[in-house]
Amino acid sequence: MPIATLRKLFIVLLSFGLVWGYGNQVFATETCPSLSGTLLSSDFETDPTTLGWNASGTGATWESSEYQSGTHGLSVQTDTWASPLISTTALQWYRLTFSTKAPGTSNNPGSIGFGYWSIRFYDQAGNLLTGDVYSSVFPSGDWVKNDVRFRAQSTAISGGALQPVKAQIVFTPIGGQTYYIDDAVLQPTNNCEVLNWFASLSQIVPAKLAYQPKLNRWERIPATMSRLRNAQTLRIVMLGDSVQQDTANMPIDLALQNLYPGSHVELIASIKGGTGVSYYQDHVAEYITNYQPDLVIVGGISNSDDIPAYQQVVDQVRASDQATGHTTEFLLLTRQWSPNSYPVSQYYFLSPTLQELDQSPSNNATIPDNDRGHLLSFAATNGVAYLDTTGITSQFIYGAATAAGVGSPDASGNPYSYWMRDFIHSNDNGKLIQSQVLIRFFTPEPATNSGLSYYPLSPCRIVDTRNTATPNLPVGNPTAFLVNSGDTAFNYSAQGGNASGCGIPKDAKAVFFNFVAVGPTSPGDLQAWPFGTAIPTASVLNYATASGLNIANGIILPVCDLSAVICSKDLNVQANQSSAQLVLDVVGYFK
Repeated sequence: MPIATLRKLFIVLLSFGLVWGYGNQVFATETCPSLSGTLLSSDFETDPTTLGWNASGTGATWESSEYQSGTHGLSVQTDTWASPLISTTALQWYRLTFSTKAPGTSNNPGSIGFGYWSIRFYDQAGNLLTGDVYSSVFPSGDWVKNDVRFRAQSTAISGGALQPVKAQIVFTPIGGQTYYIDDAVLQPTNNCEVLNWFASLSQIVPAKLAYQPKLNRWERIPATMSRLRNAQTLRIVMLGDSVQQDTANMPIDLALQNLYPGSHVELIASIKGGTGVSYYQDHVAEYITNYQPDLVIVGGISNSDDIPAYQQVVDQVRASDQATGHTTEFLLLTRQWSPNSYPVSQYYFLSPTLQELDQSPSNNATIPDNDRGHLLSFAATNGVAYLDTTGITSQFIYGAATAAGVGSPDASGNPYSYWMRDFIHSNDNGKLIQSQVLIRFFTPEPATNSGLSYYPLSPCRIVDTRNTATPNLPVGNPTAFLVNSGDTAFNYSAQGGNASGCGIPKDAKAVFFNFVAVGPTSPGDLQAWPFGTAIPTASVLNYATASGLNIANGIILPVCDLSAVICSKDLNVQANQSSAQLVLDVVGYFK
């Protein structure tokens, strides 16, 4: 495998926040810089209204009967609690933790969410902005800790300068059911820590996105790709409705910076919920050109079949570019997410028969006479990029998600709510998949002279010896593990891994692994090789004892070739000099 291929694949691993480091030694993200500074810390032992918290009515109370710590907390039943306004830095990421107790069952249509937590933003004049952050509070019989991340929004002034805004934390009930809140803490965070959080979501979600982008996808965004490849600043405006807002609220910006080292990505959610291009054609300056974006990504449920409005938006932006000498490119997304059918089927537009359309009309056997097809034709005529997120999402929901038991509505139309906070909008699980589609779209194609194609996967654990009866690898003797011979949905729990499989097919010839040596007893190394072949002379990982530091390395290895031999196992791993626990994740495969 050429060095260039290894480096590109290593960057793919970095994009999911699993490793970072120097040279060929990488370190697990437990080594992220510690957080410093606290913007808000509320244990609610003092009457919160004296500290700037605001209850919207009598259905939001200061509680002395339910609390996580101390003797007081908050409750919401029919009204909301909102924090004081908090000054933020434009596009800075923040960590919010809070405890909730929601002792009931969800009656939120289309969702298992019990209530909402959200972040509202206000400009410097105190005006509420149209963009926000929303996700679910889930039912819980006891207190649970919520640990979430969000990016601060901004406004723009002449010349594209970003202005900071103020944030407000809001707790909202659904359907008159009471839930309780305690111990809210808000801190600025760092890119490494956010990507580590993003990777942890990928591990939790049982269905893994296995989307292979079209090779011609960048043909109409050459300036965008030039900025990324040449370590320049790329400013992206995400334009659309609240579904597009959900996508934009995930760390796509940080993932792209890791995919293209040295680049600086500014991702701006320029959103008004319930609207689409029909609204933005009359507000182009406010929502687009004031920001002077390099790339505008248009998407969401509301961005449907109003082709004249798309034309108005593109024409106005291009006229502004001509006047200012700026260059703005477009990426148009089809309707990208709605894996629920409540209350009526018009809100559900996915289908098991849908396949992703190619942006080049001639590459499609047929072009549907609907919003997907009309937008494709418009994009081709106007020379703007097109991504069929409807087709991609359909393949995911009716493929990996259905196989994992978290898929589409059932035959009676009952919604599957694993991904949703209501019948249209995603919780963090759904946002994860939506954002991963865009990250995959921008991921560089690994070069290979082997004739094989590379298929990226969401990071997925196949081995964690800490969760087995014999956690430490024996010294000097190989331990054999299953990787691909179990097929895509194989249960890795006997190896301490994912019980729902990791999406590796039986015909995979090589796999991109991330090896982590945990808690070695003394310095040593790991060797790894395909089952049924001779042990190599080189190691895949050298480790040493260091408090709080787990050594990791990303590497591509062949696995047992099922087309050539019968494989009872796929991969041998051997510890030398000293024992260690092994954590083994996969992030892609070749076939």
